[in-house]
Order: sequence, then structure tokens, then C-alpha cells
Amino acid sequence: MRSNKPFIHLNDDQLLAYLDGEMSMAQMRAVRNHLRICWSCRSVLPELEAQVVAISRLLLTRTKHDEERSERAKERFLDWRNTYEAHRGLYNKFLSLQLFRHALQPSGPVQEYV
Repeated sequence: MRSNKPFIHLNDDQLLAYLDGEMSMAQMRAVRNHLRICWSCRSVLPELEAQVVAISRLLLTRTKHDEERSERAKERFLDWRNTYEAHRGLYNKFLSLQLFRHALQPSGPVQEYV
């Protein structure tokens, strides 16, 4: 007997969550049941799997450009750190001098606020 409910296909997010095992057991069972009867959704599944594999391979592949970019970033960081260390010493000396000068200055009359 046919149901009067409209047939709803699974979207890509649902299929990806199914492939990744990011669903509850009840949701996984519902998707499996849907895939048994829906040729359209079942045919999309291998395409999504292939795309996931291709993207994973691309993300794992390091290129010469990636290595150069990583090396430049490391050099920039080391330059920044050296500059920071040099300036930090100067800043600490300046701050100490300012605190010392402030301690030597006589304080003015105390003002009371009413």
C-alpha cells in the first residue's frame, strides 16, 4: 500500500553525516532504510565518497608552494620575535625609568572630593 506522504530525498549534508558516522544509531538506521528503497539517493552516495577521498588527498598533499610559504611564515615570525625581544628590553628600561622619576617627584596636595 502506498503512503500519501511526499517522498523526501536525503540532502548532501545528511549523506555526508551518514558516511562520516556523525549520526545517532536511529538516524543511521533511517538513512540505511531510505537508501534501500531510493535509487536516486543511493546513486549519489558513491559520488560523495569519491569527492571526499579526492579532497582528503588534496589536503594531505604538500606542494613546493606550501613549503615555501611555511618557510616564509617561519622567517617572519622569527624576525618579529627578535624585534620584540629587542624592543622589550628597551621598553622595560624606559618603564623602570618612568616609575623611578614618578617616585622622585613630590606629590601635590591631596584633594578631597565631597
